[in-house]
Amino acid sequence: MDICHYWPNIQSLNLSFNKFSGQLPSEIHRCKGHVELFLGNNMFDGGIPTDIGSLHNLELLDLGGNSLIGTIPSTVGNLSRLRKFYIEDNYIQGNIPTDIGLLSNLYELNMEMNSLTGLVPDVIFNMSSLRIIDLGGNTFSGYLPSGSSYRLHNLERLLSPWKST
Repeated sequence: MDICHYWPNIQSLNLSFNKFSGQLPSEIHRCKGHVELFLGNNMFDGGIPTDIGSLHNLELLDLGGNSLIGTIPSTVGNLSRLRKFYIEDNYIQGNIPTDIGLLSNLYELNMEMNSLTGLVPDVIFNMSSLRIIDLGGNTFSGYLPSGSSYRLHNLERLLSPWKST
């Protein structure tokens, strides 16, 4: 069912806490008017589609609590209005794309409990709009960056994957 065909003016779609399964709906990228997209806590699998980056009005994207695999597409960086991004409790792998630094309005970032690896890109620590960052439960390498050059002036909560040494 093409939701956007039947309801072209829909701005908020909440399909959370159902038992939807399979891949994320392929037509979701056609919902150009979406401001909020809640697809969390279902049984979706497969990857995050690269065309998700065409939802330019999106301010909230919740894909957490599914069984998503693959990597975070760099096209997420096209979501310039995004304020909240949740992909926690999935099986997402690989590095966090540096394009995430293009999300200048991002307020809350939750990527906990995935299989993310590599270094956390420095761009995350220069996103002055971020207030909440949750990266715990992954297997990142390196250490929590230190330095006065980082611009997380509004940070209220950091749930970190790093162990203190």
